[in-house]
Amino acid sequence: MKPWLWLPPKWSHSMAPTLLPLATLFSSKTPIHWRSFQWNGMEFINPLGIAGGVDKEGYSLLHWQHLGAGFLEVGTITPKAQAPNPGLIIDRDHKSFSLWNKMGFPNAGADSAKAHLLKIAPKIKVPLFINIGKNRDTENKNALNDYISALKTLNECGKTFVINISSPNTSGLRDLQHKDQLKYLLAGVRQAAPEKTLLLKLSPDMSNDQLKECLDLGIQENMNGFILTNTTLQRLSSLPYPNMEGGVSGEPLKFLSRQALLTAITHLGESKNNLLIVSAGGILDSEEVKWRLDHGANLIQVYAALVYDGPFFFRNVVKKLWQ
Repeated sequence: MKPWLWLPPKWSHSMAPTLLPLATLFSSKTPIHWRSFQWNGMEFINPLGIAGGVDKEGYSLLHWQHLGAGFLEVGTITPKAQAPNPGLIIDRDHKSFSLWNKMGFPNAGADSAKAHLLKIAPKIKVPLFINIGKNRDTENKNALNDYISALKTLNECGKTFVINISSPNTSGLRDLQHKDQLKYLLAGVRQAAPEKTLLLKLSPDMSNDQLKECLDLGIQENMNGFILTNTTLQRLSSLPYPNMEGGVSGEPLKFLSRQALLTAITHLGESKNNLLIVSAGGILDSEEVKWRLDHGANLIQVYAALVYDGPFFFRNVVKKLWQ
């Protein structure tokens, strides 16, 4: 029984921080040690975590940790506070096991996030990724300033930052994936944060050649890894969502995300051994978790699975896959 699915999607999303503490009452407090590994000074007790967007403000991070996540991601956080995009911003379709959102980085801003993250930092026992982006009213020519501003404000809050240039819900943001803009942005971000672990989050809607170009530029500018992928603008004919507006995740994203992972692993070759490869998109059950890990992913991130399977997803997956 999943009563949250009876609620309108926006209500369900808004109430999650209130309902999650109840879920922890029915969950073991024992951390999940499964396929543990160390990388770049961080220990991942298991490879399962929440994707960007699950916890935009970080108010539920400790609950997700309790529920078994081996790592956490907060955000996307922008330098200045901003409201959601106008109109309908979230929906779901049970028949296709999909989610749709057009939120557009709603958050209280980097200063607010810093205050909260520093407050809970002593209780976070697993690696934390901090996802940052630009404000929607910042022109792309000035985007680097926003990323550097967010990095500097949140510097004390963690060592790992996700550079989000691939959301379809901020107008023009994906143009930053184009070669010249991407090279300039990544060089500037790395120069501003020489000691930080930086992960580049990429779109599923690029061609294989475009993806390879982004991977190559990421390596050239000393990115430490990649998150594959964000949500998609592509639509199956059966999906009840607006065309070319908002990003779709869940089952309809699975093939694109799989393809991006396979392309990246093949293209990166031996260099992938020093990189963190995070697979996200369309991972709804233990079989898909196993497939992504078997095909080269180091870490797995989920969003739709937490909606359709529920907050005990991490423990359920490990129970099924434990060998």
